[in-house]
Amino acid sequence: MNAAGRARANATRSEKRRAAARRRAELQAGSRGTHLPAEAPRRVGRRLVLAGVGIVAALGLITLGLYLAWPEDEPDLGLRAKRTANVAPEQTLAPLPAVYRVTYDVETASGGEPLVEDLIVRRPFDMRYRIANRGALDTPLFDSILTRTTKVEKASGQIDTVERTTPSLLTFGTRFDIMLPDLVSSGFFQRRDRRELLGLPCTVYRTGAAIEGGEAVKPTADRYADLCITDDGIVIEEVGVSSGAVELRVTATAVDLAPTVTDADFPVAVDEAALKEGGVEVVDLPTSSVPTSPYWRPATTPTGWTLASRQRVEVTKATSDAVGPPPTRISWIDVYTRGNDLVTLRQGATGEEPAEVDTTNAIDATAGSLGAAKLVVGINGSKLIVADTGGRFVQLTGTVSVQELTALATSLTLG
Repeated sequence: MNAAGRARANATRSEKRRAAARRRAELQAGSRGTHLPAEAPRRVGRRLVLAGVGIVAALGLITLGLYLAWPEDEPDLGLRAKRTANVAPEQTLAPLPAVYRVTYDVETASGGEPLVEDLIVRRPFDMRYRIANRGALDTPLFDSILTRTTKVEKASGQIDTVERTTPSLLTFGTRFDIMLPDLVSSGFFQRRDRRELLGLPCTVYRTGAAIEGGEAVKPTADRYADLCITDDGIVIEEVGVSSGAVELRVTATAVDLAPTVTDADFPVAVDEAALKEGGVEVVDLPTSSVPTSPYWRPATTPTGWTLASRQRVEVTKATSDAVGPPPTRISWIDVYTRGNDLVTLRQGATGEEPAEVDTTNAIDATAGSLGAAKLVVGINGSKLIVADTGGRFVQLTGTVSVQELTALATSLTLG
């Protein structure tokens, strides 16, 4: 939800990259004398950035994908990591570090000097992602910050999104250390060769779309994304190709698996009025309470997990065709933690879902008493979605394998 309380699609990381490239081109054009219409700077900046994101969202997956045949005489379309083996063995990943930082150069089809991308992750709740012109990371074109309680997004220094939030899967916090076997066995990822970059060995996988949208897409004949994953589960190179042409190239320039990170690295200080305007209210509840009836929950807390919080969430969304006050959607969310891992159980009346989950590429499943479900194999975790069970929706998400998430869903009982 944006600062005005209007619902809008969440831009993926690749969309933000392309919008940033467009924004840079617009700024460069302005410096050469091509002036923008006279308007308040904040409104101009936001409209330009959102327009760029909208155009990219409309294009969808055009710039990315997979072609299956890869003869040796085909050109190597963009991968710069040194090839060390033509066929990679099955990869075993170490547990992903709880805290890490990666800096990338990002090149888009629009050309020009590469953008700089900086990602800081502190699991299980915190993430900061910035895109900037080279040497200007302190004044980024995009700045996205997510913590346990707050989400802030800025475009060219101006706040575009600010809202209260509940713990969730980190948008750009990939979890290949857990999800890679599911991604490969489901056909979303195809293992290819072995390479090395920055002295780090990595294995190349080919998939059907940029990884940062969170959801996996199967390959097609002429659209693909190649990415090289280290044995620590870090993506250090990504190349998007469409119809034989490189559209996006992302190359790691620095990887820190043990950075010194404090709360100051995730600055979300905003005033109460701005948070209220964001349209999301979160009320903490006793974990021993049963806040509504009926209520889905495990008969006992799963072994190794802790019920960290129980919350009531109210999301108010304004739409352009709404008559009268905007509706408020109410749901409840239980948050379970196990070290650096996270599982969330959200539920509410059918039709009260705060956001739609894309189940286009989901797997049909049955989850115990919940009944028919959709399993989404993701990049940053897995999701189990039940649209309607006795007039209620249930959404179970976690940084766990599909098998473990299904077992957790099957253990739920209605109380």
